[in-house]
Amino acid sequence: MVKVLLVSGLLTHDSGKTWFSVGLAKYLVGSGFRVSMYKPVAAHNAWTQYFTVVKSEELKLLVGSDVLTYLSSGLVSVDELPLVNPVDLLLAPPDVINYLRRGGEYVYNYLTDLTNQFTQVVIARITSCTTNTYEHFRIDSNLGNVVSSLRDDLIELSRCLKSKSIDIKELINLLTSQAIESNLNTCLKKLSDSKDVVVVESFNDAITPYISLLNYVDVIALVSYGRVLLINDIGMVKELISKGFVGRGYEILRASNILKELKPSSIFEIKPSLYIERYDDVFKSMAKELMNY
Repeated sequence: MVKVLLVSGLLTHDSGKTWFSVGLAKYLVGSGFRVSMYKPVAAHNAWTQYFTVVKSEELKLLVGSDVLTYLSSGLVSVDELPLVNPVDLLLAPPDVINYLRRGGEYVYNYLTDLTNQFTQVVIARITSCTTNTYEHFRIDSNLGNVVSSLRDDLIELSRCLKSKSIDIKELINLLTSQAIESNLNTCLKKLSDSKDVVVVESFNDAITPYISLLNYVDVIALVSYGRVLLINDIGMVKELISKGFVGRGYEILRASNILKELKPSSIFEIKPSLYIERYDDVFKSMAKELMNY
């Protein structure tokens, strides 16, 4: 039976999820296991990760840095990218000048909007795992607000991807619908076929990218600076989310809220290194615990 390992991050950014996921997957492949990579939901910044804009235009497919790392590591093929990452969001920062024209105090609105993904998402891709097709969408209201030096490139990308215009509220409804969860689970089932392990990478600091995924997860590896915290009591994670969701909504999905209530089953130390192979002992221990569940 296939084992599903969910790699989540304790920090909002730069926890090391992708690095850890790739390292573990390569170790498992090298040990003879059949491995799938899965990034259900991804987001990338067109300004700080401009290379994803260039690569997306080259592939005629919106792709982010995480799945491009899977690709360059030899863990997935180009044809697999839409299934490996069914929901992808391209974010672009708004132009600060648009705020300052309304008055200097609006700089705080600018800084607030930079923390809100839905004020920045300009292009999105959603793959249907049932039909193996995908669509690209653009949010014109956000695209028109992008810093001018980047806007033309994004307009050209949206044309290349043959994106269709969608209202931001409509996109949010799509991304939070029951249908999208069902679709994401269909992707997982397809990626699980004839595999021993599926390595699933979560989104930002969410303990899980979507709630029903936990019905399939065997172990959670929670990554932070210098440590990997293993959580094997998935039932308790589901219970904590269920109890907290009514009062706190999606905020309860932050990994820190779960860690506050649940003690890790194992803790692994990671030391700084230029070479991922240095962590084979950690990956070996992780693989042993994973395959025991």
